[in-house]
This record gives sequence, C-alpha cells and structure tokens, in this order.
Amino acid sequence: MASSLAACYAFDRGPQAAANAEGRNYWYAYVKEILSRLGACAQPLPLVACAEPSELSHVGVLVLGDFPASALPKGAGRALAEWVAAGGVLIGFATEGLDGLFGVAGIGRVAQARGPFSINGYLELDRSPVTEDCRAPIAPGQRLIIVSPVRLLRPSGSQELARLFLCDPDTPDDGSRARDSGSPAITQRELGAGHAFYFAFDLAQTMWAIQQGRPVDSDYDGDGYHRASDACVLGGNSLEVPYADALHFLLANMIGRRPVPMVHQVPPRAPGAGDGSGRVAPALLCFGGDDEGQPENQVLASDFMAARGLPYHINAMPLGGRFALSRDEKAHIEANGHEVSLHYNFIDGFPHPCGFTREDVAGQARLFRETFGHDPVCSVMHWCRWTGWAEPARWIREQGGRADNSFIHWTSPPLNPTGLVGFAFGSAFPRHVWDDAAHANARLDFIEIPVVAYEVGYEGDECRPEQMRWCLELAARYRLTFDFFWHPIYIARYPACQKAVDELVRLIGQMPVPPVLAGLDEACRWWDARSKATMRNAALDSGRLSFEAECGYRNGFVIKVPTGETPARGCEADGVAAPFESAHEFGQHWAFIPLPPGRHVITLGL
Repeated sequence: MASSLAACYAFDRGPQAAANAEGRNYWYAYVKEILSRLGACAQPLPLVACAEPSELSHVGVLVLGDFPASALPKGAGRALAEWVAAGGVLIGFATEGLDGLFGVAGIGRVAQARGPFSINGYLELDRSPVTEDCRAPIAPGQRLIIVSPVRLLRPSGSQELARLFLCDPDTPDDGSRARDSGSPAITQRELGAGHAFYFAFDLAQTMWAIQQGRPVDSDYDGDGYHRASDACVLGGNSLEVPYADALHFLLANMIGRRPVPMVHQVPPRAPGAGDGSGRVAPALLCFGGDDEGQPENQVLASDFMAARGLPYHINAMPLGGRFALSRDEKAHIEANGHEVSLHYNFIDGFPHPCGFTREDVAGQARLFRETFGHDPVCSVMHWCRWTGWAEPARWIREQGGRADNSFIHWTSPPLNPTGLVGFAFGSAFPRHVWDDAAHANARLDFIEIPVVAYEVGYEGDECRPEQMRWCLELAARYRLTFDFFWHPIYIARYPACQKAVDELVRLIGQMPVPPVLAGLDEACRWWDARSKATMRNAALDSGRLSFEAECGYRNGFVIKVPTGETPARGCEADGVAAPFESAHEFGQHWAFIPLPPGRHVITLGL
C-alpha cells in the first residue's frame, strides 16, 4: 500500500489574526518561508485535521508550531501518535499538549524578558546521524543561538539531539558565558516506523529574527548611521558562523527520515554551459559590486570579468541627480552578458543618523528608470543603509524592484569590513522579506540576497589565494548560494584583487563539475522561480518513490531526495530512463535529479 510523503504544516488563520490585531508578530507564520527555503513545497493543514486519521493518511511530514495545548483538537494526541507509528515524521516547535508523544516532560519555561529579538539561550548539537555535519566547522567553540521563549524539558523516552545552555544574566549576548541547563534543546523519539522531533524553542521565531534582524529604529552599533548592521541580533557572538543554516540543514535531515522529494537549492548547469552542462552543480556563486558614483571603472571591470567567463552585476549610484554610468557604457556592459542595477544613495544629503522615506526610494527609482529605460531588479543601498524592518523592501517592490543585496556579512565597526567572510544574518541563502504585524505578517514578493564574501582574496597589495580556496570549498561542501562582492574600482585598478579573481577562476577550472555562476538579477530570478515550484502526489509504494514536480526556471531545476543508508537504484522522468547523481551528505545518501523546466512525473527506485 502506498504511503504519502507530502510535507505539511499545521496552520489556522485565527491565531495569526488575533496576534496581529494586538500589534504582535505571529512568528509561526514564518514556517512557510523556512519550508520553502528547504524546497519542501509544503502545504498548510488545518489544525482540526490533526485529529482526523483520514486526513493524516495523506501526510508524510507534519510541522506543528508553538501552539498551546488548548489549541489542539480533541483526539489529536492519539491520532498523531498512530500516524507517527505508521511512519509519519512529526516536528514540533515548542508545541504544548503533546509531551508524551514527543517523549519529553516540561519542567519550566524561560521567558524572553528582553524582547522578541533578544537572545534567550544557546545550543550545542550532539553527535547523531540526524545532526551530522549540519553545523559548519567554523569557530567550533561558538554555540548556536536561540531567539524565542524556551521550554525546559526532561527527556522521557526521547533521545537528546542538542543541549540547551542558558544565558548568563550579566552577559546574555555572549554564548561562551552561557551555562549548561541540563536540559535538551532538541530531541528525537522513534515510535514504530516513524519519528517525532521536538524543538524546546520556537524555530520559526529564531530563524526569522536572525535572518531578517530587528527593526532599524536606532543607531544600535553607534557608527553614526542607520544601516543593515543595526538589525543584526547576534550580539557579541561570532559573525563567522551560519547559525540559521545549521538549523536549516538539521530540519532538512529530520524531514529526510523519509524519502521526501525537495527542490534543490542550486539549479543545474545551464544547457550549453560547457563542462558539466545539465549536470548537478556543487554551488551557486554570485558576483556583484557598486560603482560608488565614480566614472570610468565600470566598463573596465566588466571587460575583466567577461574575459574570464564570469558574470558580474554592477549597481550604479546617483550623485547630484545623475549617474556616472552612461547609456552607452551600460549597453557595453550588458553586451558582455552582465547586469546593471541601482545603488540607492541615502548617504549624501541626509542628516545622519536618520532613516529615509518611501518618497526617497521612489525618487531614485524613477531617476534610474528615466535614465536607463527599465526598473532595477536587484538593488543595493549605499553603505548598506536601512530603516525600519520591512519598509524599504515594500517601497522598492512598489517601484518594480525585486531584490536587495544590502544585508552584508559583517557588522559595524568597521564601517567597511573588507577581506572578510561572514554570516551576520545567519545564512548564505536568499530569503523573502516578511512584513510586520500592521501588514498582516505578509510574505513580500521581494528577496534578500545576503553578501557572504566582501572584497576577499586580497589584502592591500597581497593576494590571499588560501582565502579563495576556503570560500570555494565551503560553498561546495554545503551547496551554498555564495555571493562575492567586489567593487568595480578594485577589479579595474587593483592588481591584487585581479589576482584573487584569477585564483578563483583557476580553482573553478579544477572542479569536475563547475558551480553555477550568476549575477544577482539572475540569482533573484532563480530563487523566485524555485519558491513557486510545486510538488504533488509524492508517495512510496513497494520501494518505488513517485511524484510530480514543476518549476518554471529557464535553465531547469534539480530534485533532491534523501534515500537513507543506500543510494537510489534507478530513475525515470516522464516514463523514460533519466540520469541522476548520488552523494553521501549529512549522514545519509541523497539522489539528485536534474530536470528541464516544466512539469515532470518522476519515479525513483529505493
């Protein structure tokens, strides 16, 4: 008998409407973004269905939010226990009322006394097949961060996957000072053929707060400006650690206890792209930089990158009501296959520290449109300026923009953190911006692409080839979207920067299958298409997985399937034998199936 592998999350509109009416963010709404970034194509399931065996029979994986026990329908505990025992994967984000099913007992609670964007605990992952390699081996002494209320638990038939550490009252923003609580932060219970995983904290709030940060309503870092760096919630903890990505990979591995098909985060190598055409690529590398309103460097930088077969994205900045880049120069850059977008300038002529307005955004977007004849796609803010929470994203989208690249790798000071690789917002992967309670916590049709590596590979007059190798190895190991940011002036006029780029090209040339290379506009188009992909009718029957997948990205897409202890044994797409690749990652085997754009019916032997 076939068993469903559909991924779902329990969701009712009522609790969100009530929270928003009180002016509070409904953090669990972000579960949709989390699962979308995983490529799980998950669908909402009414809470009442959690007590209906017939409804649960159509579900393979179910996520529950931080619901109070009173929100669960009568009979949910029994129905969910039977469903898990039959092979379901249940994941709870501090859910109450189901402790027996999850194999825990609540013994206390740590309120988030300093506000919803404050660090309220830390965790260390234990060694387990579920946690294997989820946390990148960077700053190994740094604990992962919790930004939500926390339940104190005692395991009761479950296995600890992560240990909870409580903040030091005097230095709560320093994970090295946190103390062992003796309680688990994450647990796993095996029940029959299924699994029940439990987070003692709200994973949705934690990931939303880390990735989008807090509202920029003050100069929190004291550098004299309102910038994206003021949004960072990491406190005194390491900026080198991809905190949210560790939780992202862990959640994917939990879902991966069953062979649930997901849309891979990296598109396939484009047809006709040379070596590795149509193959599964190890990473997506992006390249961009700002012209700072300076003339003459843009074309030189574009020509340099084009000569090496690299994409490039140049943001043109207005000064005094005009751009340094001419229409003819823009045409030359675009003839190189490169992109030109807008570098919003809310530095010159503003009384810092201060915000900026919807009208300020509209005026510069209009200037770009009138000068170059189209709307920018992925723009950036001069000096990474920001104001409020989602407001700039909303305003830019109103003007036709689709993405931003201002949430960079590091905080301030220094004002210009060159030569560094970091994750000040916890992740290398793009994400949608989500709005505030006053705007119903809506998911904006707007993407933030974080900068990971800023003016890397050189320092002064010296090239640092080891840094370029490390960047490429990290990107490939975790199949990251990895954004390199080099200003045109340095590419055009600094030999050490040019050597760093050449070293990256040399290293890419040594790879069996090169990464996908893209400008930021193209990365936005990919991530937008991926977020709209669909997965239907996923089911496992007698060792054969079948499902329907659809994605409209022009270069196609890749489906990845966790297959456990053994590799997949064969694949068909639309009734014809299809190529696939196997890899052992995160403690198990995965099948990767490259597909052309459109809708496809897939079967995979397990």
